[in-house]
Amino acid sequence: MIQKLRKDQLLSQASLGKKLGVSQALVSMWERGAARPTNEQVQELRTFVRPVVQVVADPGIVSPAQGDRIRERRAVNGLSQTELADKVGVSQPLVSQWEIGKQKPTREQTERLQSILGGIVDSGDTPATETESALGVWLSKTRLSKNLTVNELASKAGVSIATIYNIERGRAENPHPKTVTALEKALGNKLESEKEVIKSGEIEGLGDFVDFDPYHMENLPAAAGVYVLYDISQRPIYVGQGINIAKRIKDHHEKFWFKRPIIETGAYVEIGEKRLREQVETILIRFLKQNAVINKHKVDRD
Repeated sequence: MIQKLRKDQLLSQASLGKKLGVSQALVSMWERGAARPTNEQVQELRTFVRPVVQVVADPGIVSPAQGDRIRERRAVNGLSQTELADKVGVSQPLVSQWEIGKQKPTREQTERLQSILGGIVDSGDTPATETESALGVWLSKTRLSKNLTVNELASKAGVSIATIYNIERGRAENPHPKTVTALEKALGNKLESEKEVIKSGEIEGLGDFVDFDPYHMENLPAAAGVYVLYDISQRPIYVGQGINIAKRIKDHHEKFWFKRPIIETGAYVEIGEKRLREQVETILIRFLKQNAVINKHKVDRD
């Protein structure tokens, strides 16, 4: 379908790739079904090939397990069925039918649910292994007291929905200080004790291990350092290093494995010296052994 829509607008794979800042090879993979665009790439595709978003970003039909998720996310966002129905533009009985699995939202309704509640659609229904964090508790409690949905807070703070969702679910316990400041400003409420609430990720002699959303292009760390990418269960999947982490992450976006839930969150430590970066990267990969499933070349074999 992408191919047909592209040709209808007289665009070559190379020209579409250039507009999107990706390679011709990646566009070809999209058209063959060998890879799928990221959420950010889908939004960019919308600009050039508008109908394509209905095909490649189709969130699908909500399964019974996702019906439970609608109910869970509605409760987390502090909304009644009636309030959620008003925001989506449907009736309260229909929301009730979704939650008990007797009705399924349309694609458009699913997109709306995702934008309002966050966490409705991902690449699988397997719940993440999550632990409660003090920061997540503070964020969820404060957001609900302000009557803000995840989507509304994300828009107000200028961060991604996934960033808020990951903090509240304990996947990101040490976000960048700029992210915390943006959330504090958006909520009009300051953390009582940042030292107590934010879990320290400091590596002695190096600095803080800071969480980031690998899909939020605007807030990718541009510093030199070492980074780790985790899956939805917080298992380390990839370790890398570079003089500009943001550039490396953007390059990864073209890889077939760079998609949710294979890659869900990331964390990095800033290291300016190249030799030290390479040493830390090697140590981490060897320490993780079989867990770092993407990059095996530096793993010692028995």
